[in-house]
Amino acid sequence: MAITINNVSINNQLTIINDAGVNPSNSNNGPKNLPGNTEVDVIIDGNAYLNISGNDIVPSNVHALQFNASTNEGWIEFDGNDQNQSIDSSTLPAWANTMITRWNGEKVYAETYAETYTSVFTSLVSNLDVNSATYSSDYEAAISNATTQAATQATLAKDTILGV
Repeated sequence: MAITINNVSINNQLTIINDAGVNPSNSNNGPKNLPGNTEVDVIIDGNAYLNISGNDIVPSNVHALQFNASTNEGWIEFDGNDQNQSIDSSTLPAWANTMITRWNGEKVYAETYAETYTSVFTSLVSNLDVNSATYSSDYEAAISNATTQAATQATLAKDTILGV
């Protein structure tokens, strides 16, 4: 049985890992045992978005959350010797809901970026003359313009999901 949380349908599996590996694009990130902000990996039905900001919301003693929507059961895994805590859809913690929203923000960003980039780039290069002396620079400008427009539109879409 699927569940919907914050407009996100989870048909099978929700996994939240609060000890993401080092993020190579963020020098102020590390697993919990290193300096910096711990980032969170969120996987919903096999679709993963990694290194999502979560140090402000996921309790520091949580290692992971596993939830199977089809059976309505799961657990929270804690660091150290603490016993797992059983959960169901009615006892999913508020921080899990927040991480699902942040996952959705990443998903919308990726989808919007790809759609916008493809549309803008295709439009810009369709008007280029391959025989023009400025073709190479015009092509590079098309890439730059498509990248800028895609990032802008994707950020707006993500901010709408996150309520920014």
